[in-house]
Amino acid sequence: MENSDNKTGSLKNSNMGVIYSKDDHIGLWKRILIIIIDCLALLIFGVIILLLFEMFQLPDNYLIITGFVVVFIYLTILKASGTGTLAYIILKVKVVGLDGSRPSF
Repeated sequence: MENSDNKTGSLKNSNMGVIYSKDDHIGLWKRILIIIIDCLALLIFGVIILLLFEMFQLPDNYLIITGFVVVFIYLTILKASGTGTLAYIILKVKVVGLDGSRPSF
């Protein structure tokens, strides 16, 4: 018995779980493009942080900690948020759970 889900257009089959249409998946090349855009964004953030550390002459230990915090926030919290990372915004990609809602931590 199959039911159509209004939020995602997916089909629910009691034997197989949730079946999504082909349009619900972003594909390999779009995923690679997301990685490239996110890496470029993190590189730009890194250069800005490095310039700020040089300008204010802060110790290098703080630079490493700041870098880890920025990468963590960008790649985990922003990805799970409603907006997503820069690449998700540019490519109009959303991360959703099986029921169409945002993922939880």
